[in-house]
Amino acid sequence: SGLTSWDFGDLPESVIVRRGGVDVPLYPTLKDEKNSVGLSLVETAAIARWHLAAGVARLFQLSNRKAAKSHVDWLPELQVLAAGLAKWTTQGLLRQQLGDLIARIAIGEGDEIRTKSDFERRVADAGGRLAAAAQQVGTWVGDLSRELHGAKLALESASKLTRERIGAEIELQLAEFFGADFPVAVPWVWLQQYPRYLGAIRSRLERAASNLGRDRQAAAEIQQQWARFIDQRGKCVPPYPIHDGLVEIRWMLEELRVSLFAQHLGTRVPVSSKRLDKLWESIGS
Repeated sequence: SGLTSWDFGDLPESVIVRRGGVDVPLYPTLKDEKNSVGLSLVETAAIARWHLAAGVARLFQLSNRKAAKSHVDWLPELQVLAAGLAKWTTQGLLRQQLGDLIARIAIGEGDEIRTKSDFERRVADAGGRLAAAAQQVGTWVGDLSRELHGAKLALESASKLTRERIGAEIELQLAEFFGADFPVAVPWVWLQQYPRYLGAIRSRLERAASNLGRDRQAAAEIQQQWARFIDQRGKCVPPYPIHDGLVEIRWMLEELRVSLFAQHLGTRVPVSSKRLDKLWESIGS
């Protein structure tokens, strides 16, 4: 606990610990403590990988405090986005989490870093890595601000009947998008889709009044899959995240919404209820 630099050895994928006369495999990892990191042994490889990603990103950020802060200060339209998200988060928390996101992208999201030499190679190139990551996040913040404004405006200006029929569903969708920790909890590959998802919400609201029957039919198709997801998510033990298969299903549900309500925006991957059913089968649910 309390580590602010990689002054410990490499992290093996697993170790064997003797407990009650039995050899038990445990998994070394690095836990994020916000202002430091700590070494820990956990019971599964999946939990170790989850902690490790956050811990290494925090250590990388701590190794470049001034640069990381300056990149957050630079982000264009940050205040506009914070105002748009005021219902779900604060500007201070958003700034902190966008800094975490920049570090996560810069260190290499998805890369499993377990050796001091690998970490130090990335720290040596921190300037370029942080600048490139901040550029990506800056573009995303601007796109997200504009699409969020468009979706909220479409909801406010929708007919009374449209709001009565689908307003609560849209509000729930937005609340799911913008949970207080969304910049650090959602994988970057899916955060990048948020502007398109918001565009799909706007498109749905603008078109719903002319064909509420078709909208209701598509919504029922979504709801069947969504209820299944919520049931499975509720079985996951906090604070650990839902497993990778369920993460994929969660975002395939958003792609299905785009396919059904705003097909002109395109989907990131081919998607249908049948494909989702096959995903459910693949994770044994």
